[in-house]
Amino acid sequence: MLRLAALLEAEPGVRMLELATHHAKYPSAVVSSLTYTLVTGVDLYSFYAFIGAPLLSLALGILFYALLRRFFQPLASSLGALALAIYPSFTLFTSAYLKEVYAHPVALTLLLLMAVGGGKSRWLGIATACMGLVLSHPLTSLITLAYLTTLMYVRVVDALKNPGLEGLRAYSSTIYATALLGVACAVFAWRIGMPVPLNPETTAMLVAYGLVFYASYLVLFSIRHDGLIAMLTPSLLVFELISHQYSVFTEALKNTLWLLLYATPLAFLAATPRKSGRGEPAPLSPVPAVLPVAATVLYVSAHAGFAASIVHRFLNYLVYPVGLGLAKASKTRPFATCLLAIVLLASSTMLVYEASTGGDSLTFYWRYTVMDLELKSFVEAHSSSRLLGSAKYWYMLGEEHASIDLGLVAALADEGLGRRLLVFSTEELRYGFPVSPLHYVKPCFSMQAIRGLVYSNSYSFIGVL
Repeated sequence: MLRLAALLEAEPGVRMLELATHHAKYPSAVVSSLTYTLVTGVDLYSFYAFIGAPLLSLALGILFYALLRRFFQPLASSLGALALAIYPSFTLFTSAYLKEVYAHPVALTLLLLMAVGGGKSRWLGIATACMGLVLSHPLTSLITLAYLTTLMYVRVVDALKNPGLEGLRAYSSTIYATALLGVACAVFAWRIGMPVPLNPETTAMLVAYGLVFYASYLVLFSIRHDGLIAMLTPSLLVFELISHQYSVFTEALKNTLWLLLYATPLAFLAATPRKSGRGEPAPLSPVPAVLPVAATVLYVSAHAGFAASIVHRFLNYLVYPVGLGLAKASKTRPFATCLLAIVLLASSTMLVYEASTGGDSLTFYWRYTVMDLELKSFVEAHSSSRLLGSAKYWYMLGEEHASIDLGLVAALADEGLGRRLLVFSTEELRYGFPVSPLHYVKPCFSMQAIRGLVYSNSYSFIGVL
């Protein structure tokens, strides 16, 4: 994203959508960051490192509060919006969140415009939000489309359970807005293409998983309101733990304890499956958000290994039902909910502190320090050949300055690199080298084995192994 923004700044006439990288397929993030930096004079590195994500998170919190205020009192809405401060990905600003942070406010703006009701003038805003959403990030637009579709499905099932309730007639504006977003997504896929193309076999398997989950909800709902939530959220908790197990290779006890902190919001979601009453509006149920996420997570974990590295991105969208659960719980048990929010906030603070000091081995892969930027400047100024490095440095330096191949695995197995230069950090020596988002290799050498040290800043190094 940094390189795309720099390219667009240097060559304003470049046709971004025709570039090979998939990051160019959702240009809103790059255009937004570049617009802010040109207006304020802040450099791109500072924007992405310190300003962009916190600024957009503040806007996201305000929009989430405004959306909750359509259904709850100020205290309940504030507690619900606090979920953004207690969900790990929304406080650590990992790449899993940073790439989509530009799309989340657009999605909430779309939902807010749909919730306010009113005249026909809002449809211009809804249409604009739909177009902006698909250009911001494809995953967020697809999750929003799945949420709106499931929202109507939940309403139909609710009407079947309670014949006195009105069916989809009350959701006519939601149907029109969903159709608009669906058309926008279809045009995007047709003209630009999806970052992860699905062949007929994988598409059929995903549809089959969805049908099983949605049919199960229909059956379980006839027995007990929101019964599927009680079954699904513990499953999501298990898969959340499994998705991070590849990072647990040293200090197993400590890492397991940190995994429990990561899973705390999901544990809360699993413990609050009940509805507040008969005929409750479908937007106040966590089902429309949980159903599509659950079906996708379990499908990816079981059948789509190529997408296993982004399972946590789907789980990030559970922050909204977590916030909704806090807001709903505060209506009946405000004191207990406030205490719970404090516990969750303390957990998040511990995670942020541990990650910022480099002690959290689960997030160091996504952690770029000021010293990493110093190394990047050195490499760009002096390197005439490609360095061998982990996925972390391959992403940061780009293909023109770094490569990752089987030579790295051989080097980590204590076979040496010959005359090739290796770029690495102290955290990689301690926790392991990420050779892919899902595979870490623990090195069989120590710092003393490095010969011909070319660069060192006490954190990141370049040398011959």
